[in-house]
Amino acid sequence: MSKYDWSNVPSDVKWIATDDNGKAYGFDCKPYINKNWISLYQGFQRALAIQPFVGEIIDSLEERPK
Repeated sequence: MSKYDWSNVPSDVKWIATDDNGKAYGFDCKPYINKNWISLYQGFQRALAIQPFVGEIIDSLEERPK
């Protein structure tokens, strides 16, 4: 079961995570996530208008289904 509905997510988004404010973000490279924040070392971060993950930040990361 997927954490997110990927049907309307742009194709260049490869990862999604939800921050501590309940906002879902898309990434083209896998971000680093811990219990308090999301860090991106390369690539982009884009706010997404999708239903966010409900739960801990660290559990919110999901790679685009293949």
